[in-house]
Amino acid sequence: MPSVTLILILIFLVARVFALNFDWERDQLTEETGSNAASRFSSATAAAASLNGCRFILSDADWPSEEEWVSFNQTLDGALLKPKPLASVCYAGEGYSAAKCEQLKNNWADMNLHTDDPTSIMSQWASGNTCTPTSQPNSTCIQGVWPVYVVKAASIRHIQVAEFLTMLPGTFGILTSVVVKASPPTPLVSGRIRFSTTPPRGSSAPPAISTETFWAGMKAYWEHSIAICDAGGLGYSFIYPSSSSTGLTFTVSISVPNKTLVEYRTFIAPLLEKLNDLGIPQSMPTLQRDLVPRFEHGGGYGDEKALLGRRALGEITGHTLIASRFFSRSNFNTSSSLATAHVAIRHLVEDGELSFHGMNYVPLASLSANPSNAVNPAFRTTVLHAQAFEPNAHWDGKAVALAKEALTARHARLQGYMQSWRDVTPESGSYINEGDAQDWEWKEAFFGPNYARLAAIKRRYDGEVYLETD
Repeated sequence: MPSVTLILILIFLVARVFALNFDWERDQLTEETGSNAASRFSSATAAAASLNGCRFILSDADWPSEEEWVSFNQTLDGALLKPKPLASVCYAGEGYSAAKCEQLKNNWADMNLHTDDPTSIMSQWASGNTCTPTSQPNSTCIQGVWPVYVVKAASIRHIQVAEFLTMLPGTFGILTSVVVKASPPTPLVSGRIRFSTTPPRGSSAPPAISTETFWAGMKAYWEHSIAICDAGGLGYSFIYPSSSSTGLTFTVSISVPNKTLVEYRTFIAPLLEKLNDLGIPQSMPTLQRDLVPRFEHGGGYGDEKALLGRRALGEITGHTLIASRFFSRSNFNTSSSLATAHVAIRHLVEDGELSFHGMNYVPLASLSANPSNAVNPAFRTTVLHAQAFEPNAHWDGKAVALAKEALTARHARLQGYMQSWRDVTPESGSYINEGDAQDWEWKEAFFGPNYARLAAIKRRYDGEVYLETD
């Protein structure tokens, strides 16, 4: 999928803020530079070049000739790329490299591998498994959804030309620069809690507990989660099913701002006391004070080496079967609603044997001066951003890749269990960046009541459908 680099620029001005164009924004398409037929300069010719409103693909007779691509590249000052699918080095023929293929297999779940590639869309599920690393070089790598050509856009002109030639699927807009609001650094105190039904491997962690005691402990955490949110904190948690290598395990890192270590211990004490009363031994966790959340992710046996630190986390290619849902305050503010939400989460983990990832926080609009934007209103009332994923659904770089039918069945199974979450969160939604790209109710889930207005705005400014979203 063609991609345009999003450049985040922090601008600090003491007095007035003036609108300005950066160098790459001043280089724009003109009638002269757009006269090349390959650029399809005017919207009228762009419409005439399409076939019943559709763009040409590689197999169409009207796909541009090599001469036209050369001409197009000249219009772009040589910014046109023709990369092969990332894993094509694993397949027999020109470019085959066993060494490079082995390196890909070992690092296929690394998000940086994909973000640094001009065509990888970072989701094995969305790519349709059309060209994945393989130990069987005589199998087939096809173009699939991978783009044939990519424009390495470095200016507005590059973007304009690229738009006129083809659609950008899954793209809602193109940002060339952004001014963001910066806030003062806020100190955080973080601590970690873990309990499991499986005895720890040679560690000093608390002993294993029964399944019912485990879920009683989870309910105690949900009861405390509102307090975490009201304190402006973050509860970053995982629940791993019994079928996982760790057994039924819960791990959470709780980060709270603007508290001393003493104040944090007072804040967390009621939860620890409740867990101990339930028969889940817990001592005061080791605390860390920093300017960024300090939380770990993994099985909870001390093998989690990746801290959030000063980097961004995204969906690694490994967890391609993933879906999410917002649980609002009303799901947890009464004993009956909390019990209902608790049962829905337990059903997905216990019966579905799916992994759970949750983030307890409150993204209130008032915290950002009540901006008028396209954020799903359901996001503003959430106290739990919950995700479900099948940890073993991805291809690990070594096993035989699953057929389309098998992947489709797994996706249907995931969505079937997600329905239990939808049932207890009516009129809610999910976070688009960590949602299911094939969600059956994606318009409502990702945009809520904003969708109709957003669609109208898109029709107004993108009548030729250069940016394809539905």
